[in-house]
Amino acid sequence: MRQRKARLTVRETIAQNRATIAGMCALAGKPAPEFHEDLIKPKRERKAATRSIYPTEAQVLKTILKYLRLRPEVAWVCRINSGVFSEADRFISANSQKGMSDIILMLKGGQFCALEVKSHSGRLLQHQDDFLCLILAGGGRAGVVREISDVNKILGFE
Repeated sequence: MRQRKARLTVRETIAQNRATIAGMCALAGKPAPEFHEDLIKPKRERKAATRSIYPTEAQVLKTILKYLRLRPEVAWVCRINSGVFSEADRFISANSQKGMSDIILMLKGGQFCALEVKSHSGRLLQHQDDFLCLILAGGGRAGVVREISDVNKILGFE
């Protein structure tokens, strides 16, 4: 697999250009030009990242999958990847159903279920809502889950 070279920052590019100009001036026997530092914007100070007290969507997804695999009522469960990924020099679409839920499963009685995993502050997109409505209209169980108690409510484990 071909690796990309890391892009230089503006400051690194300026430093390289200055070194090249100074070298060319030295070869020509001329003095190097004076560079004005005040033309370069000062480096911005960034705020320290604050950690959320809530788990990320990936952490919630992982926990729910582990939980569902332990439940005796679940016949099978799988994680569905969505979106477009790049591999080598081409783009690959992960699935053809727009808005497909993160977790697809079937209960032992044969009921189809779809769970859309969201973080504490995550929002449901319109095409994800449309997919959940499609499952509900077909007689399945579906919903948005942010924690295990949501899974229990939707799948009727309580």
